[in-house]
Amino acid sequence: MVLGEHKKAAGLSYRKLEDETGIDKNQIMEYLRGTEVMDLWELEALAKALRQDPMQVYAEARDAARPGHALDEADAQQRPA
Repeated sequence: MVLGEHKKAAGLSYRKLEDETGIDKNQIMEYLRGTEVMDLWELEALAKALRQDPMQVYAEARDAARPGHALDEADAQQRPA
């Protein structure tokens, strides 16, 4: 389950997530659509607001990522040659 599914399951509005995380609701929408890449602190804040383990959410997102997705590219840049 990725963040959008966790949001739906939790029944939280974008406004409530904004209030709990301090992240603008429009930015949260972009993250959940996959049109923007979030920082790790944002992932942690959103996961905690959704009462989820941040590391589990990260693992789920990686598993769901398609080849060439931003997560894969970011990881490739951080791996030693």
